[in-house]
Amino acid sequence: MAGRIIPSFVSRLILVVVIFATIGAALYVGSMFLEPVPVPFPPPPKAAVKFDARADVSKNPVFPTLQPIGPTEIVPGQLGRVNPFAEVPPPATSTASATSTPAVPTSTVEEVPTPEIPAAPTSTPEAGTGTQPAVETPPPPAAP
Repeated sequence: MAGRIIPSFVSRLILVVVIFATIGAALYVGSMFLEPVPVPFPPPPKAAVKFDARADVSKNPVFPTLQPIGPTEIVPGQLGRVNPFAEVPPPATSTASATSTPAVPTSTVEEVPTPEIPAAPTSTPEAGTGTQPAVETPPPPAAP
């Protein structure tokens, strides 16, 4: 029996007391962190607003003080945008006959002519300077 250690009654009792003390300490610390949070009382209920859709709103005293929202005058003009799917008229060709009829698009959308945009000047950077000289390209020759 020299190799076997037999736990005594006192050591078992101490082990049980330590387990219960640990559980009690954990519950105490947990109860400190989990204190109930005070909840304020809900606000008193508001009076119910009654709305009658059939009533005449012009009799309300607030009605004359209302201001219109948005523009007071609408200027006529083009609304929307250009139809991207409208037929594109064929380019004008220079032929011997000067009486050619322009192609009429079949779309009902009024097409707005696009403005001519001048070509940007092309240039090449000078070696070593890091700057670009302004070299303008001549305009294309006019069609006869």
